[in-house]
Amino acid sequence: MAFKWLTAEEMVAISSGLIGVGEPGRAAMEKVPLLALLCPALEKAHNSIVSLRTKEPPKIRAISQKEGEVDARHDDLVRGIHGTLSAMAPMTDECEELISIGDKLLPDGLTHTKLSYRGEAGHCAVIASQLDDAMKARLRAITIHKKTLLDLVTAWLDTGSQLGQLEDEGARLAEGASSLGAEMEKARLACGCA
Repeated sequence: MAFKWLTAEEMVAISSGLIGVGEPGRAAMEKVPLLALLCPALEKAHNSIVSLRTKEPPKIRAISQKEGEVDARHDDLVRGIHGTLSAMAPMTDECEELISIGDKLLPDGLTHTKLSYRGEAGHCAVIASQLDDAMKARLRAITIHKKTLLDLVTAWLDTGSQLGQLEDEGARLAEGASSLGAEMEKARLACGCA
């Protein structure tokens, strides 16, 4: 199961209650033989993440934190846009048009939120380049409370652009510490949280 939206700190907070001897979470896991076998691997992944986070340069850590915040907003906007179009479609005479707009913006539906930060940024860049005046006018005509769907789409595309910029900045900073990023990703995968 993917939990890419969790920061390293959140992963450590969750796993702390599952690795400590005498912790209720660990005790519950140890009662189930299959889960008990996972305890040493989870403990190792937890300790790796803790160790690697202390080695991570503060600027990279700040970028990672910011990416988590921007991605949360991005994913909220994706769910809102998708949900709005999905909910409105069957109640209007423009059902097929609204479904078509949703398919153009989010061809993979809500699974878009499972993409990597770079994948989300790339998709937003493609959509931004394809938004013509006719599509913008149509999105502007769909109102949602005090905003238009164009407002929400623009905000979503902006978050995608921000993710791309943060990824670029993080990559520049991590050039000298590329093995650290690879180790962190390996630890996250071992924890089953990437």
